[in-house]
Amino acid sequence: MYRNDRAEGEPFPLKYLGVPITASRLIKCMDLVNKILAKVHLWDTRSISFANRANLIRSVVFGMLNYWASIFLMTNKVLPNITKIYRNYLWSGKEELHKIPYISWQHTCLPKAQGWLGLKDFQAWNKAIIAKLVWAITHKKDILWVGWVHGRYIKGKSWWEYIPAHYYRWHWRKIYYMK
Repeated sequence: MYRNDRAEGEPFPLKYLGVPITASRLIKCMDLVNKILAKVHLWDTRSISFANRANLIRSVVFGMLNYWASIFLMTNKVLPNITKIYRNYLWSGKEELHKIPYISWQHTCLPKAQGWLGLKDFQAWNKAIIAKLVWAITHKKDILWVGWVHGRYIKGKSWWEYIPAHYYRWHWRKIYYMK
């Protein structure tokens, strides 16, 4: 039986589709932050233009976050760290920011059609992924997880009439409060 008392730097005993299987969501999310940091450290050794840094963020970092966020609910402590890492990399080419950016982050995340960079706001994207889970629950999609949710939590009630108990886990309450 696996216990989560591993030494620092020791690999997880089991990975499924590149994602560590463990009981602690914080360790999972910190593993994502470490993977993104490793990418940024690799990229900052090269001389990459601003436009190419934006493309790397758009494709690689967003792809990693999108994949992980579709598997786990991201915590509110991890998303600002990821945003900070890729914001700093975009403006300075390194993990650390050495000067104040020319454009606010809110404008950076506006669409290209409006003349901005069109990067995704990870916190807004995380809410959209959670809303997708709510949509699957309300429409009773033929998915094993949705069937389990209806059998375990909702128990024949309508999603709109359902109120979770205060002792349910944070991730279930987070999904509930997205409605």
